[in-house]
Amino acid sequence: MFYLLLLLFSAAGYFIISKLPFVRRTGIPQGQLVVFYFIRIISALIIGWISFNFYPGGNDYWGLNEQGINEHHFLINDPAGFFKDLFHTNYGNYSGLFGAVGTYWNDLKNILLGKFLGFCNFLSRGNYYLNAVMWSNIGFLGSMCFYRGFLAIQPASKKAAKVAAFLIPSTIYFSSGIHKDLIIFSLLGLFFYCMVRIGKGNEKRKHYLYLLFCVVFIFLIRNYLAVILLPLATLYIISKRKKWNPAWVFGSGVMIALISLVLLQQAGPKFSVLRIIAERQEDFAELPPGGSDIHKPALKANAVVFIQHLPVALKDGFLRPVIWKSPLSLIGFSFEWTMIWFLVLLALLKWRTGNPDPGLVLFAILLCCSLFIITGYVVNNLGAIVRYRSIYLPFLVFPLLVKFQKSFNILK
Repeated sequence: MFYLLLLLFSAAGYFIISKLPFVRRTGIPQGQLVVFYFIRIISALIIGWISFNFYPGGNDYWGLNEQGINEHHFLINDPAGFFKDLFHTNYGNYSGLFGAVGTYWNDLKNILLGKFLGFCNFLSRGNYYLNAVMWSNIGFLGSMCFYRGFLAIQPASKKAAKVAAFLIPSTIYFSSGIHKDLIIFSLLGLFFYCMVRIGKGNEKRKHYLYLLFCVVFIFLIRNYLAVILLPLATLYIISKRKKWNPAWVFGSGVMIALISLVLLQQAGPKFSVLRIIAERQEDFAELPPGGSDIHKPALKANAVVFIQHLPVALKDGFLRPVIWKSPLSLIGFSFEWTMIWFLVLLALLKWRTGNPDPGLVLFAILLCCSLFIITGYVVNNLGAIVRYRSIYLPFLVFPLLVKFQKSFNILK
């Protein structure tokens, strides 16, 4: 009976998605659409099975599903309390907006996801795998948003867009399970699509509303991402709408950001970005140990300390895990990351090859570099580093594939 339900949920999800006008306008052949869809479904089932059998202690995926079951009972028995619970804090205050553990804001993202699962459980009755299929539909729509955004920028690069949106292994794997990464990936895809439409000047009012929706929920789930994402998107839109040189626009934005960071640091501890990052590292250190923990030198809200530890942050955020020192469970992801670095180095050697959109390249570089450096400073687990990094890879992979599609003659 379970396998029949699994098949029915998957078939129903595909049928609904394939009929959506947003999906049909992509022009993706039906056969390819089926393959892309079921790659994500299979990934969702695999990550659920692996996390249950190999990571039973502190398992975020199954733990969130269990929370969804509790929220479902809460919703049935006390609907008013179910919604009031969103505004209740167990800590007596609402401080710690950027904290990683032990704050109302950190709990809120899990509460939001648990309550969403509470509604899903009307159909799944709490079964993890059925919930995973439903959530995978959201992730698939996120991939579709990335695909349409890439095509809006460079219409001739359909195959590069398909690979970047649907076929990056770590991205699909980590954005398929019942986890906040799936939601962040989907919101990021919708945000990107709306950003591109607004930048091209062919937006509608709904695109601004979708953009605002994405910013709000990204902030509630992963606040520092929203803080970085919104200014970069503004710079991208300005460069496109005004037809200004992207290098000047983004360069000016970076200078303003650096000056702002210095001024905030001088304004006192309350406004110090360095303090927030240092406290976030402490919060991560308090989490239960995982299977691929790494040593992380302690940070202080001091620019000199951050500069001293910058080489470690760059190594951890940009290079690790390397294949020859990678845990067995991360070997495949290490190989993928090595291949991406190979393409990056080749792109630097063949700078004049190909023609990726310069605005997208600068947006991608600044977004990913900012997030990878923060990850390198804060996260003390190789598996978590790979997972955090994975959902931003489409922004890097698409320009690289566009750059080399003529050279390799495989993505015309």
